[in-house]
Amino acid sequence: MQQLISVGIDIGTSTTQVIYSRLSVDDTSYASQLSQMEIVDKEILYKGRIYMTPIVRQRFLAMDALKTILDREFEASGIRREEVASGAVIITGEAANKENAASIAEALAEYAGNLVVAIAGPDLEGILAGIGSGAQQKAREQLIRLVNFDIGGGTANAAVFDKGRLADAYALHIGGRLIQFDAAHRVTYCSPFVHKMLQEENADSSEVTAQQAESICREFADILVRIAEGRCPRAEEKALMIYHPPQPVPVDACSFSGGVGE
Repeated sequence: MQQLISVGIDIGTSTTQVIYSRLSVDDTSYASQLSQMEIVDKEILYKGRIYMTPIVRQRFLAMDALKTILDREFEASGIRREEVASGAVIITGEAANKENAASIAEALAEYAGNLVVAIAGPDLEGILAGIGSGAQQKAREQLIRLVNFDIGGGTANAAVFDKGRLADAYALHIGGRLIQFDAAHRVTYCSPFVHKMLQEENADSSEVTAQQAESICREFADILVRIAEGRCPRAEEKALMIYHPPQPVPVDACSFSGGVGE
């Protein structure tokens, strides 16, 4: 059995975090087969603090600020860079749509061994969250059809597992940073999707009250419930869909992951 240290760097719409793990890898093949190396055990060595993802003018990821975060976390972990054998940089949610996301991912690859760099599309992000959160395993063990909603700052990414088998994956423009406020509760950003919802209510998107924000959150929650119940999406809900709608099939249970989901 071989042990190696791996680092995961997750840059999302709202937050950025670094996690170091020790992976135990073993050859699980039979003597007559080709070598088949698998991860048989994992141990989290260091879980970094959660940072707000540095974004400039809603268009760019701030390279210098991200490097400062990673340098700080490398030092705090006590793990030397040369000890890191593998890892991944994954840019997700609305962060993946920033103009310099691809160049940021490449530039950060220098921070850890043989790094896998990925800008996760919404469906892949939902699938990864569904597997990593344990939703797939729960659906398999309980023989149920379960949807996991991974809710972040800009998107809600869903994966549906039917007795453990992936049955569907989809995403919506639903998240916790679609409206942003300053310390005086003035609106500093409002996504086009929320802006349209406010227009339909004849509300001013530059002066969103706490009651209006709560109403929008409740509407977003209702949309997710209706989808989980297998109802066909309404016209206004289709505008929130990313790429394609979900299958209109009800589920037995729901689970939640992600920074906002938590």
